[in-house]
Amino acid sequence: MINSELAKVELYERLKAGFSEIAETMSLELVEIKIIPLGGRLVIRAIIHKPGGVTIADCRNASNAFSDYLDIENLIEGKYVLEVSSIGLDTPLLTPADYRRRLGESVRLEMKPGRFPRNLLDGKVLSAEETALRLETDGQILDLDYSEIIRGKIIY
Repeated sequence: MINSELAKVELYERLKAGFSEIAETMSLELVEIKIIPLGGRLVIRAIIHKPGGVTIADCRNASNAFSDYLDIENLIEGKYVLEVSSIGLDTPLLTPADYRRRLGESVRLEMKPGRFPRNLLDGKVLSAEETALRLETDGQILDLDYSEIIRGKIIY
């Protein structure tokens, strides 16, 4: 188990760096890592993404590669469980990186009141810069500042 917060931060940073490098070689993106102490062992959850979607084979291959990395680097004392999955369709879109992962896909945005007659906009993500999102909706191209968006989600 992890004996201190410092050790937990160090483990997180090493896992993030190692898993990110491995994922990149597999044309995947490591989106998130969670380390959860549970019942005397650690659960390591790695969330991956790939344009066009993550397959079961992608998860299996990433899991095998991440597991090999853990074994070689000997980062965890004791028992652990490694879980690898995709970000999922129901994961909310909150950051510019979340929207960049969904370029070309259809989204529904809940907007702050004021600028639009409806507070919901459906459209296709054309670009996602650091401060603004470009959305094609109802034949129009809109540039939306992230501060105008309450949350977004994929339409499937």
